[in-house]
Amino acid sequence: MPTRYEEVLGSASGRAARLGSRFAGAAAHRSEPTDDPRHRAIRDVAAGVAAPMLVAYVFWILRDAEARGLQRLYFLSRDGQVLLDIARRLALRCNLDLELRYLFASRLAWNRALSEPEVQGWLWDDLPPRATVADFLARLGLSEAEGRAAIAAAGGTVPHGVLAAGDIEDLRTLFGDPVFLSNVAEVRRRHRALLEAYVDQEGLGEPVAKAIVDIGWIGTLHETLSHLLVGRGVDPPHGYFFGLKSYDTPWKPYRHAFCFDANADGPVDMLLPGIDLFVVSEVFCAADHGTVTGFRRHGARVVAELATGWADRVDAWGLPVLRAAIAGVADRVDLDGTTAEDALALRTTVGVLMRRFWMNPTRDEARAWSAFPWDGGQGAERVVQQLAEPYGLGDIPGLVRNRRLRKRHVFWMRGALALSPPLARWSVRFFGILE
Repeated sequence: MPTRYEEVLGSASGRAARLGSRFAGAAAHRSEPTDDPRHRAIRDVAAGVAAPMLVAYVFWILRDAEARGLQRLYFLSRDGQVLLDIARRLALRCNLDLELRYLFASRLAWNRALSEPEVQGWLWDDLPPRATVADFLARLGLSEAEGRAAIAAAGGTVPHGVLAAGDIEDLRTLFGDPVFLSNVAEVRRRHRALLEAYVDQEGLGEPVAKAIVDIGWIGTLHETLSHLLVGRGVDPPHGYFFGLKSYDTPWKPYRHAFCFDANADGPVDMLLPGIDLFVVSEVFCAADHGTVTGFRRHGARVVAELATGWADRVDAWGLPVLRAAIAGVADRVDLDGTTAEDALALRTTVGVLMRRFWMNPTRDEARAWSAFPWDGGQGAERVVQQLAEPYGLGDIPGLVRNRRLRKRHVFWMRGALALSPPLARWSVRFFGILE
């Protein structure tokens, strides 16, 4: 019996009809049988929603890169791990002559190597919940001891505990102090030397037509890499993204978005409301290793330092099931005669699939996917928690008063609601509370 996602794929119309029916067939031939209802819910969403979304995106990238004469694609960690796996499978089947590589990257590890004002915004934006001075200093590449010494040398006061708004403003003023900037510059030179060595080691400075591949959403890493390479006399790489938010960058001509580019003229279809799209996409692209916290020398090579603990968490949740289901569809879907334009035409259907899952999950889906270990620490893996938890009876007054599905530490509101007791769900319907 087809799943509700296979029915959507099979009913795609217009130019998307043929590819939609092929994805439906590929999803239906599930090669990952399981009696575990949680694994079954992960598998069916992976095959019916994540796979059409990601496989169509990667197929478009490969065809577009071929048309542009690109020779090498770098898939950025960690979202790029599953994209690279798909790309290798598709490139082999489609007889594409592209060099495909994995590149260790994170805003934390890369941006600390650049000087102000190139990454000023990133220093203050998206600090993790209940951030401390140590969290801020880590973005600069300073240990807590180094940072406290640098702040004290500049005559500043070192904040204690969780940073308040006033503390952040005090830290901002340090960037006008030459003593503090001198200390920061020295540390950044060390990090930049390591990053440049890693970039050279991975061949990014070679005269090869190349691009980086990421999921989105602002292109911070593309910005960082472009600054670094152009500063060394190397052309910036192209950048492929599933979607791009509004941004101001000199590298716009090098950026290519599959689903939407908020800088384009006219309205854009993001498929889901912003934060929901960002969360579900990054869950679908979960990797089997922790975030890149920095680089170090290991003999003659430069290697990435990775946060520990993540692999066990995501493996226990069911990442192998997710990845196997996506890979199975990538291997089975019939792509004969398919073009990049066919993949683009499937975007509307992908949007229907994503909304059906994310905005109206079944209880089994909510139970399985809400347990995903979401990183609430903005990539630092300092705050890892469930993607959603049910609303309790004690939450009902707040839901009614605020008229919004909001609750601390809940990143998937509709999933939380699907897990909630009947009275909570009734209250939402009765009082018209919707996201």
